[in-house]
Amino acid sequence: MKKRITMIIATLMAASMLAGCSALSAEDFKDALEDATSDYTDAVKDLGEIMGDDPEDIDKGEVKEVLDEAKSALNTIKKLSAPKEIKDEFDAYCDYIDEYMLKELDLTYDYALAYIDEDDDKMEELQDEMKELLDDAAKDSDALTDLESELLELIEEEEEDD
Repeated sequence: MKKRITMIIATLMAASMLAGCSALSAEDFKDALEDATSDYTDAVKDLGEIMGDDPEDIDKGEVKEVLDEAKSALNTIKKLSAPKEIKDEFDAYCDYIDEYMLKELDLTYDYALAYIDEDDDKMEELQDEMKELLDDAAKDSDALTDLESELLELIEEEEEDD
């Protein structure tokens, strides 16, 4: 019985690894990217609503949970398997996620904790860090635009081939 369970687990792991190696079609990739991006956006909106409350009404656990949802959505994006024709653009976008978006979420969490604790000095310090990060991100923001542009071209090509 133990051998059988081990074989089943090994088979499932192999299947999941193979599934992760195969690239999605451009249309399927676009749909998966949009779904994960929507999850990220929803989590960020939820965080904005939470942060609109009085500091004493905010639950730190809820803030962490919402930020974890946003990070999970970004990590889902990074795990997607892009069509080979847009792999370079997708890799650049994943780098952008690591360099800016995930760091922004970490700063946002720290800021939320400072807000809850009503630590004005820490909040000001974090606002400065966030401004610097966002300024740098704005200078390097072509990653998503390039990916979207190349993806739309690839989808058009695939549709013409059908």
